[in-house]
Amino acid sequence: MSIHSRAQRFEVLPNGTLVIQIVQVQDRGTYICSASSLLGRDRLLTTLEIWTRPPHMPYKEVTIHQGGQVHLECQADGVPAPLLSWVLPNRSTLTSSGTFSNRIHMDTNGTLHISVTLPTDQGVYRCVASNSAGAASASVRLHVSLLPPVIQQPREEHLLFSVGWPVYAHCSARGAPTPILRWQIPDGTLVRPSQRQHTVFDNGTLLIPAVGEGDEGEYICYAENQAGQDSMKFTNDRGHNFIKVQQGETATIPCRTTGDPAPTVTWFSPSFIIIPQNLGSGLSSQRVVAISDGTLEVSSAQKIDSGNYTCRASNSAGIRSMVVTLEVETSNATQSLPTRTVSLLQHSQRGLGMPDRSHSINSSPSGSVSKPTVSTSTSPLVSTINGETLRLHCPASTTRGSVSWTMPSGKILSRGDSGDLGRYVVQEDGTLIIKQVSVFDRGSYICRFSSHDSSSVSVTTVPVIVIAYPPRITIGPSPVTYTRGGVAVELPCMAIATPRATVSWETPDLTQLSVMGQPRIYGNLYLSPQGSLVIQNPTHRDTGFYRCIAKNVIGVDSKATYLHVM
Repeated sequence: MSIHSRAQRFEVLPNGTLVIQIVQVQDRGTYICSASSLLGRDRLLTTLEIWTRPPHMPYKEVTIHQGGQVHLECQADGVPAPLLSWVLPNRSTLTSSGTFSNRIHMDTNGTLHISVTLPTDQGVYRCVASNSAGAASASVRLHVSLLPPVIQQPREEHLLFSVGWPVYAHCSARGAPTPILRWQIPDGTLVRPSQRQHTVFDNGTLLIPAVGEGDEGEYICYAENQAGQDSMKFTNDRGHNFIKVQQGETATIPCRTTGDPAPTVTWFSPSFIIIPQNLGSGLSSQRVVAISDGTLEVSSAQKIDSGNYTCRASNSAGIRSMVVTLEVETSNATQSLPTRTVSLLQHSQRGLGMPDRSHSINSSPSGSVSKPTVSTSTSPLVSTINGETLRLHCPASTTRGSVSWTMPSGKILSRGDSGDLGRYVVQEDGTLIIKQVSVFDRGSYICRFSSHDSSSVSVTTVPVIVIAYPPRITIGPSPVTYTRGGVAVELPCMAIATPRATVSWETPDLTQLSVMGQPRIYGNLYLSPQGSLVIQNPTHRDTGFYRCIAKNVIGVDSKATYLHVM
């Protein structure tokens, strides 16, 4: 320490008292107080001892699954407060002012963060704490383990398809690292995302936009990672379980099963939400309920009720499902369907098989509907920017006929409907409007147009991507900033992101200051609309860590500096 900087910490008061600010180890020793006058002189010797304590740290071991997040705390006590750093398994050193990689960084409190752990991250991490009294270190041994995939759906399932309507087959798996999901279709092809007439979403769901000829057979979902593989399969038959009712009428859809032990029947809505069961009290506030005998009842049917309803029967022998398509018409024209015979599910302890009798799904007893002509197409990829309004046109739609849009989530909206508090709207010309688009709106949107006499069905798949990227601070403060007392200092912070990031500053006392459209003043702190923080007339009390934080819905970035006021 220089004499000049030391003199700034020493002060003699008018009464002769010596004041030493921010006492340090090198301040120990003998201090002499001298007093003199015409009559003589005297002096007093005082010895100053500085008490210190070297850091003390514990040892521990940590096990994490590959792909998980690790937070290794570095806790040390000592006088004065020790400085902390980490020595990584590759012998590189990491401090709070530096970043080893995009995955590994250290907080100012000494915590080491590792996001998305890899097998190469395992090893011994050594936390080092040092102060003027000495140094200490503690080791943390990190083990990275693998978990083989486990598919969350039943191992085998049976579905009955409806011609011309979309089908979603769900497949999700747990494991470490996160398993990769792939689908194999009946011809043996492994389906890639957005491949021809099939689509595989990021969550593993397989979409067949419109069931047609050649879609019967066995579909297999594979989940793989470095630890192993798991699979599930479902088989299907192309059925014609199609019910059409007028708006306001009641639709009744039976689902009777046989099996030993007796199967449990569960109904799922078009968005694959379990439909509540009416236990026979006769009092139900729900329009769509499952009756105790397995029948689904849709009271006062509305256009929003249209879609694919799934009846799932399960017992200890396995699971089978049936899909029934419900279409609610708003026109005055009356049209009904004949009785449909549906071969349902037989479950026994000897395995799965067909029952010795069939069960029927009935609508009106008169009228007929012929098999529709189905045409499918895929529109070019549509890209939009997060926050904008998106308009998706249905090429085949006309005013004569019914139009419905299937969202990536499975929800169905028809002409004139809206959803998500008005963010989704289907206009009279069949155009789907999505307001304030976010990254969660990406996926495949399916427009289904049916002619007024239901003789033809056109299904168009429109893939949508939403352009967005997390914040990145392009101009930020240096890791350490020096200034003299009374000399203003500017800490810059500029970030780029889509959607636009919100910028804030965290001061040494953990106060959060948000950047606004107008300049703001907090005491001696000036916050500019461009993101810079200016400390006006700084004093030693302003010394400490200042952190700039940029956030949007995609992610967060931050840069910190330690301000020394000399």
